[in-house]
Amino acid sequence: MLKITRDVGPVPLLNLRANYRFNKNMMIELDVVGFYAPIAYLNGSDSDVIGAILDASIRQHFTITDHVGAFLNFRYLGGGAEGTSTNPTEISDGFTRNWLHFYTVTAGFAYQF
Repeated sequence: MLKITRDVGPVPLLNLRANYRFNKNMMIELDVVGFYAPIAYLNGSDSDVIGAILDASIRQHFTITDHVGAFLNFRYLGGGAEGTSTNPTEISDGFTRNWLHFYTVTAGFAYQF
């Protein structure tokens, strides 16, 4: 019989938000959410498994008219885990290593009534 373990649990995240208005027509925003757990007592496990996640965004706002605005956004979204579980299975030695990195650039307009 195949036994599957997922080692799923809660992950507390830290959040940083900031913005700066250059003038009435231009503003920049920073939004960072993430967590890094390099050792067992931080990640709630019995084994040393490194885990991390990061969602970081920097957005430039432009006011074109009283009702129309534009923005340009750069975003990084990534994270993963690496380590060996204390519960290996028949088909696995318990080692995992998965890191994903995504980058996006978004441009858009907003109309306000």
